[in-house]
Amino acid sequence: MNRAELRAALLRAVVGRPGSVVPESATSSSWTAMAQFERVVPALYHLVDTTPTDLTDDERSTIAQLQRSVLSRCVRLEHHLIEVTRALGAHGIPSAVLKGAATAHLDYPDPGWREFSDIDVLIDPADRTRIIPIQ
Repeated sequence: MNRAELRAALLRAVVGRPGSVVPESATSSSWTAMAQFERVVPALYHLVDTTPTDLTDDERSTIAQLQRSVLSRCVRLEHHLIEVTRALGAHGIPSAVLKGAATAHLDYPDPGWREFSDIDVLIDPADRTRIIPIQ
């Protein structure tokens, strides 16, 4: 089973699409590898946590550990984001958070469902020269 087929099967199962079945040729390690590559570990964790599977306790533990690692990284990034936006605000520079970190809180029932690996902050291009001294 290739990555595209694994991804499609995972997404169908996570969104509860009728007839979604975990393919027999998909192994726990192939699902885990795909979830890490595609940055959808929270979706895999949610699926494993809410859907009956024949995963072993060790396989469930591995997926739970991946989820903890992903969420830990996201929390660290959000702490950096708070520092950055406070510094910008203290200098009167308006900013907006975009993409992953923003959608995690705005578009998901639980921010832990959305993995992100960086923070995107939008500022007015006219303020770029004012930001350099803040560093």
